[in-house]
Amino acid sequence: MTILCTLQSFPWGHPARSSLCTRPPMQGFQLLPRKRKKHYMQFPGTHLAIGMDDAQTTRETELIEGEFAMNTRLISLRAVLALAISATSGFAIAQEKTIIQPQTAPSGIEYVSGGIGDRQQEAMKVMRKDYNLRLTFARPGSGEYLADVRVTIENADNAKVLDITSPGPLLFAKLPPGAYRIAAEFEGQRQVKKVTIQDGHPRGLVYRFAKK
Repeated sequence: MTILCTLQSFPWGHPARSSLCTRPPMQGFQLLPRKRKKHYMQFPGTHLAIGMDDAQTTRETELIEGEFAMNTRLISLRAVLALAISATSGFAIAQEKTIIQPQTAPSGIEYVSGGIGDRQQEAMKVMRKDYNLRLTFARPGSGEYLADVRVTIENADNAKVLDITSPGPLLFAKLPPGAYRIAAEFEGQRQVKKVTIQDGHPRGLVYRFAKK
């Protein structure tokens, strides 16, 4: 028994071209009836069909074995290309990840501000562990985030170590251990809080500004 193969564009169950190869039918494929006592197995998701015939010559078999091998290589090549496209798409998605660059104040204090939109919030969440002071600016009740809040931080000697306008609702800073006075201003409202920074004990403060 020999097997017929085709790799042409044809409607389901109607191969337009067939040729011979000598491979046994694979389990799990659908048999498609055809005239002259031939049966075809359709490969799901492809244009490849394998048909069985009772009488073919050795020469035909040899020719078709070569064609079957070529068709198999074409299918493998398509699979490799599909994987390459998938990997490229994944790389492009990874490249879209938002990166927020830390800043350094004239006093040498490192800080970072962001949190506008989901991507920035995710980026800030990742960076959060690297900072021992974490400030959040929001509306009371609704929790709506606020940006462009003026922030000043003074140490125990009343020296300003940070004086910025936070572009995002989240502001993280790396402070040396000690006592600090932190003032935040928004829409004419000013709030002042005190905090003590200790090694290994990050502090978080939330400033809530009501609508006028």
